Amino acid sequence: MNSVTIVCSDENRVEMPINSIKRNLTILNCLQDTIGDVDDPDENITEPIPIPFPSEILHWVIEFDKLHSDDPLPPTQDNNSDEPYDPLTPIDLKIREDEKEFFEKLFNSSVKTFFGVMRATNYLHNRGLLNPMGKFVARMITENDDVQLYHMFMED
Repeated sequence: MNSVTIVCSDENRVEMPINSIKRNLTILNCLQDTIGDVDDPDENITEPIPIPFPSEILHWVIEFDKLHSDDPLPPTQDNNSDEPYDPLTPIDLKIREDEKEFFEKLFNSSVKTFFGVMRATNYLHNRGLLNPMGKFVARMITENDDVQLYHMFMED
């Protein structure tokens, strides 16, 4: 299997590559529950998988996944962990240059789209995208005053 057809809330169909599926745990779990091994070339899924957001949003997720196609998959985080919460430090706010360009392009497209991608990323359980998106927003908040933030976030 090289890709899976996804049906978005706007009824558009999008082919999602297997490398992107592996980064989006909600879809990966759905496929593993139905067909088993997604890496098996003999396995095939004929029915599209529905998702509750528009294709414009999914395209942004796939584009980000392409930036990381050669990277190892991010570790899954145990929500029941006993590890204490550590506040973000300036080192934590560093993101890769290609990610920074991606997020700036996404944010400049529209704030509504940016937060739509963030919600979709959370739904898809794509930690490789959600974590740096959160860092990008945290960095914007720490680098701007309240008036600048108001104008940035209230444009739509």
